[in-house]
Amino acid sequence: MSMAFWALCLTGSKTPGKSMSTDQCIGVVFVSYNCGRDIAELIGRLKAQPVAGYRFTYVVVDNASADDSVERLAGIVSEDVVLIESPQNLGFGRGCNLAFEHTQHCDRVLLMNPDIELFDDSVEQLLACAERVPAAGIWGGVTLGQDRLPDGANAWREPRLWHSLAWATWGDQLCIKATGTSVAAYPKSLAVGDSPYPVDAVSGCFLLIDQPMLTTLGGFDDRFFMYSEEIDLCRRARALGAQPTVCPSAQIIHEGSATVTSVNRLKFMHGARLKYFTKHSGALGGHTARALTGLGVGIRLAAFGAKSLIDPDAKIRFKTWLAVACDRSVWSLR
Repeated sequence: MSMAFWALCLTGSKTPGKSMSTDQCIGVVFVSYNCGRDIAELIGRLKAQPVAGYRFTYVVVDNASADDSVERLAGIVSEDVVLIESPQNLGFGRGCNLAFEHTQHCDRVLLMNPDIELFDDSVEQLLACAERVPAAGIWGGVTLGQDRLPDGANAWREPRLWHSLAWATWGDQLCIKATGTSVAAYPKSLAVGDSPYPVDAVSGCFLLIDQPMLTTLGGFDDRFFMYSEEIDLCRRARALGAQPTVCPSAQIIHEGSATVTSVNRLKFMHGARLKYFTKHSGALGGHTARALTGLGVGIRLAAFGAKSLIDPDAKIRFKTWLAVACDRSVWSLR
C-alpha cells in the first residue's frame, strides 16, 4: 500500500480530479425493499438539516420492491438524489455495491438503514467524530432502543466458533440475562461514555467509511445476501490498517429489520454466518460452525416442541425454527 494512499486516509484529502469545493462530499446510501416511504422521509429530514462544511449525494437502490416504493422514490429524484431500480432483490451488500458506483466522487460514504430514527445531530456528530479520529477509516454510531438506552447492537466482536457454541447451548442467552450483553457484542457501558472506542466491526445500519478505503476493498463481498457483510468488510479493512470506531455521541434509534420477517431474518443471519466462517476459517471452520448451528437449531426444536403442548406461542417458535432447519440454502457453505 502506497504512502500516498495512507496519507489520503489519514488526512481526508480529496483525490486528484475531485471538485475543488471546500465542502466535503458525503455519499449517503440506502437500499430499499418495500420501504420507499421511510427513505423519502429520511432524505427529506437530512436535507432540512444541512451540516456546515459538507454536501450530500443521496443514492437509493430499490431491490424490486413489491409496493409503491419506486413511485415514491422517483418523486424525490433530483440533482443530488439518484434512484437505481434493480429488477431483482440483490440483498443489502450487492445493492450497496450498485450504489457505490455513484459515490466515487465523494470523500466518505454513509450507509443508512431505512428503519432508523435520527436525532437532529446524529449525522453531524458522526462526521465530527470522523474528523477527530481520521485514522479509523470506518465509524459507527450507537443504536438505542425505544427506551432511549443503548441496545448493544451497534458493534460486534470478530465471530468465533465459541460464540456459536454459546448460542447453540443457550449460554449466550444466559449471558445476556446476566450482563445485558451478548458474548459477541461489546459492553453497553462503553456506549454511554464520551470517548470514541475501537471495535472489530460496527453495524451496517449507520456506517461511515472513507471512500479510498471503500474503493480499495472493492465494496461488500456479494456472497453475503444479508447479515455478516459489514463484519466481513470491517475485517478486511482492519487487515489494511483501519480501526473501526464507535462514536458514542452519534446516536440513532434502530427498529431492527423492518422489512424482513423473523423467519427470513434467522435464515439470512445463520446462513451468512456459515459462509463467513468458511471464508475466513476454511472448510473445517465452516463445517464446525454448521454442526454447532445444527445443534442449536435441534435444541430449539426440541425445547419449543415440548413447550408447545402447553403454550401456543411456543408452537409458533417451533414452526419458525422448523422452517430454518428445512431450508437447504441456510446450510450451504458457499
